[in-house]
Amino acid sequence: MRLRSQFRPRFEYGRVVPRLDRQGGEVVATAGATRLILRADTPQSVGTGEASATFTVRAGERRSFTVGYRPAYAADAPVRLDAAQAVDDAVAGWRSWIQLHDYQGLYRDEVRRSALVLAAMTSGINKPSLYAAYGSKEELFRKVVARYAERDMAYARDALAQPTAYGVVATLLRDNVLALTRSDCPAGCLSIQGGTAGGTGSAPVAEFLAASRLTGERALADRLARAVAEGDLPPDADPAALARFVAVVTEGHAVHAAAGVARADLEQSAEIALAGFAAAAGIGAPSPAR
Repeated sequence: MRLRSQFRPRFEYGRVVPRLDRQGGEVVATAGATRLILRADTPQSVGTGEASATFTVRAGERRSFTVGYRPAYAADAPVRLDAAQAVDDAVAGWRSWIQLHDYQGLYRDEVRRSALVLAAMTSGINKPSLYAAYGSKEELFRKVVARYAERDMAYARDALAQPTAYGVVATLLRDNVLALTRSDCPAGCLSIQGGTAGGTGSAPVAEFLAASRLTGERALADRLARAVAEGDLPPDADPAALARFVAVVTEGHAVHAAAGVARADLEQSAEIALAGFAAAAGIGAPSPAR
């Protein structure tokens, strides 16, 4: 995929355009006593008030961009940040915190959300440092979701690579249950629980997560459409409807897992759903290997 990035910092609420200089492999933006340093693994073209890059990202590749802040009069540079490791640390930290401070009583969601807010307020992260690193709290959340999809939902990509439609859905349903009920993290799915736990002010987050889930559903529909074209599924099979059915099941499993339903029970419903998929698609389940 061909992409283009732009780094256009503006200070004093957008009134001041900084001077941009290239220093080694970094781009330094300076205005008065303020300095931002862009570090990227793609070559940057520096112009008036802007640095940009055009690059290609292929499947499995990653490009990182980090911005650090230091006063212009400071002699030392900002600490170099490993973006992927920082996101991993954030995910691990919050998961650990939630496991240690869980609550199962009345108004569980409200109490948990209040506790998370208090933890964030007392963690020592202030807005300038947060926004300098990630742009905003919403952008940080988007990065966490992207990392979660890349690492914790890798099973979905593996499922789409299976040679048959039945194998795709069987792998997706079964591995989804395993991922939702891991012992090393809270049960459920970030893209489901993150979209249902927020209040009225978190509508953009819920919309973003819904769009992310629909992207996955469309990817499955495309894979099933390929199965129709290849003769693996009957010509009258409806890829979009079948993909929607599977998405409804996996999302429902996430809600039930978060509510404490056991892995064995979810595995049972996954097998029922798999049988339902095969019947709706007009195919038979493969015979067990002897």
